[in-house]
Amino acid sequence: MAPHAPPSTIATTLDAHFKASTVAARTARLWSGIATVKPVSFSVRLFWHILDLTMNILLWVLQSAAALMYGASGVMKVFMFDKIKDEVPSFGALPREGWMALGILELLCVVGLIAPSVFNWRLSLTVVAAALLATESLVFVWVHIKYNETGSIIMSVVLGLVMALIAYGRLVLRPIA
Repeated sequence: MAPHAPPSTIATTLDAHFKASTVAARTARLWSGIATVKPVSFSVRLFWHILDLTMNILLWVLQSAAALMYGASGVMKVFMFDKIKDEVPSFGALPREGWMALGILELLCVVGLIAPSVFNWRLSLTVVAAALLATESLVFVWVHIKYNETGSIIMSVVLGLVMALIAYGRLVLRPIA
């Protein structure tokens, strides 16, 4: 029989061989990953992160601008209706109470566009507010067509599309949560 090596020598030799093969395998996997997969996945992740950040900024800018425009419109319908009703022919389409109700709806939706995110409370209200304002703009398109107000038709269509984008963006593309 061949002489046997002491158990500690065998264990040391096998342990060293195992560590060497493991380090070599790890190194090979690491270098192959760096050379082929890692830069691509990093750049793709970076691209999506930048796109996500850009979408969030765009939605916030649109929400803020819409809040200012609808806020001014709501204040005008609620508090200044009697002063300007003669200057805007389409105000004859509804009674004063109807315009006041739409103005109050606009003011509530303005709060719904901004406040849920600021207070981190009921974030879905932003989507609801944007959808309501988009729907309201469809009603205004009909009113402005009836009174043949081309500039107001264009403005209502653009605002409706912006509000639909905000609703879709906050629901699907870049939710606030």
